[in-house]
Amino acid sequence: IILVIECKMWSRGRYKLSALKQAAKVHLEKLNELKKFNPFFIQGKKVIPLVVTLFEEGIVEHEKVIFVPLWKLNTFLLNLWEFL
Repeated sequence: IILVIECKMWSRGRYKLSALKQAAKVHLEKLNELKKFNPFFIQGKKVIPLVVTLFEEGIVEHEKVIFVPLWKLNTFLLNLWEFL
């Protein structure tokens, strides 16, 4: 299992949901670049893209990118098998 983690802190705002969706898109682009440059590192492994946020957001998953607030990260990692 490989967790590709990016941490984000968002200011409160009107367009936060669209910004989070855009962050998921950019995170997937970064993951695809990682796959291009390190194909043997990722080959045969389950890759989980994860965005850790400071606060709980109104979104849990977008395009297979999982959003986890920092205070729930430990619980997420302990129950990671549920996301496989």
